[in-house]
Amino acid sequence: PLHHLARASQAELLPDPGDVFKYCHGRGIGAGVALFYMAWAWLSEHRGNFPFADRVYQRGMARKAAPVDRLAARYREFQRRMYRRALNAAAASGIT
Repeated sequence: PLHHLARASQAELLPDPGDVFKYCHGRGIGAGVALFYMAWAWLSEHRGNFPFADRVYQRGMARKAAPVDRLAARYREFQRRMYRRALNAAAASGIT
């Protein structure tokens, strides 16, 4: 299973890296590993798919992927980025 996660970490080199994560998730590969969800959420966030990144973090938290404290910390960081993003968008549009 660890070699599958190593492949998932190289997913960004592929034309559609999300396919690797979808494939692994569909087969339960990495389901209990926090790094799997953190990498998938990172990819989704950096591709601008913020709602999906949020769902990925939630999925990992629901599965209690280990180490769960590290996953929870990354999820909180993501939530702070999304909050700042919303504030910046509101400021740019003149909404206070």
